[in-house]
This record gives sequence, C-alpha cells and structure tokens, in this order.
Amino acid sequence: AVQIGPGPQKAAFVQDRLLLGDFTLSAGIRFEAIGYERTNRLANDGAGASGEASLTQWVPGAGLTRAPSPALNVFGGAHRGFAPPRTEDVISQTGGVVDLAAELSWNYELGLRALPVRGLRVDATLFRDDYENQVVPASLAGGVGATLTNGGETLHEGLELGVRLDTGSLTGSTHNVFVRGAFTWLPVARFEGDRFGNVPGSGTVSVTGNRLPYAPETLLTFAVGYTHPRGLLAQVEAVHVGEQFTDDLN
Repeated sequence: AVQIGPGPQKAAFVQDRLLLGDFTLSAGIRFEAIGYERTNRLANDGAGASGEASLTQWVPGAGLTRAPSPALNVFGGAHRGFAPPRTEDVISQTGGVVDLAAELSWNYELGLRALPVRGLRVDATLFRDDYENQVVPASLAGGVGATLTNGGETLHEGLELGVRLDTGSLTGSTHNVFVRGAFTWLPVARFEGDRFGNVPGSGTVSVTGNRLPYAPETLLTFAVGYTHPRGLLAQVEAVHVGEQFTDDLN
C-alpha cells in the first residue's frame, strides 16, 4: 500500500587526468539533482497521502598519485562528500517532509600502497572527514528510537592499515595459504560547532566535543585462509569492534 518511487533524477560529470612522468593528477566535478516521491494509499481512511521533495548538489574532487616503481604508489586527494537521504527517511507515511538534510563533507586522504616483497601487500591511509552535516542515529540501543537526525558539524580523523600475505605468490605454488589483516584507528570522531543533546530531556545540554554514537575507536579484522587451484576457498575470520557510545551524551 506504500509506494516509494524516485522523482526526476539528473546527473552529469566532467573529469580530466593529467600524466606528468611518475605523477598523475585527476580532477573532476559532478552535478546531482535528486527528486523524491512517496505515496501511502491507505492513509486518511483510504483517501491516500503523498509527498515530494528534491535537492541538488555539486560534488568536486581532485587527487594526485605518484608511482616511482611498480611496487609503490603514493596518493593523496580531496573531494566533496555527498550522501542524499533515503526516500523513507525524508517523506513520512502521512506525506509530511522530514527536515533531514543530505550528508555533506570535505574528505582528505594521504596514503601508500606497496609490494615490499612478492606475495606481500601493504596499504596505509591517513584520513580526515570534515562534515558540515552528518546524519546520525538518534539512538537505537540508547532506547530513544531509531530515527535519524541532523548531527550538524562533525570531525573524523584516523588511520587505516591493511596487510595481506599470499604464500602461493611467495613460493610459486598453485596452492595458496594467505593471511590478511586490517586495522582502523579512529581517535577523533566528535561533534563540532554548537550541538545539544538529542536524548529526551537533554535539549539544553551541550554535547559539543562529545564522541559520536556508534563510532568505535578501533576496528580489527584478521583472517587465515586457503585457496585451491580449482577454485575452492576456505577461510576463518575474526572481527573485533571497540567500545562505543549509543547516544550523544556519552
């Protein structure tokens, strides 16, 4: 009885790549125009209810890489982050339009990809995500509902590491035992600007500088596996998620 459909969608982009020896410079810009429509045919005793909303956004970005050898790639970049809300989060079943803006941010990264020896791959990236508006859960486990809210200005800074070792490539064997690990360290994930609590009764409590809900400081993944030359893959994986808060009051 509830029909969710996109309105008019328009997108266009221009991108250019400049090669200068070991360096590659890429830059581009994208335009997005998004329309939302939602109809609930059972609302108002069968009379129905519908709602519409729309938004537009320019999304620029640029990146620079250097590959001094086939075994090393150093990269950096900056781009506009844009994530539109879902239709069901913007338009209610009664046709009302919820004041939920798109996620907007400026994202920066600096990292490298390396193959120190045959069979070993290493990736490392420093990142900074500076949000003008981040959409965050009000609090699910905190007990105040699963609604999404405009988190306003937030800041994320951290480091990602990834390592993979394939014994097949190292020894030349068609039977491959591999070890894979990934680690994310997020020391900074906080509210910026003027922000007050979303938990009922906390509307006058400042949460500026508090850690974001559902933003653990550490994530760790470790896996050991085997691949057979005929296509069989078997692996055991362990995932660790660090402690996290469930509401903006911490």
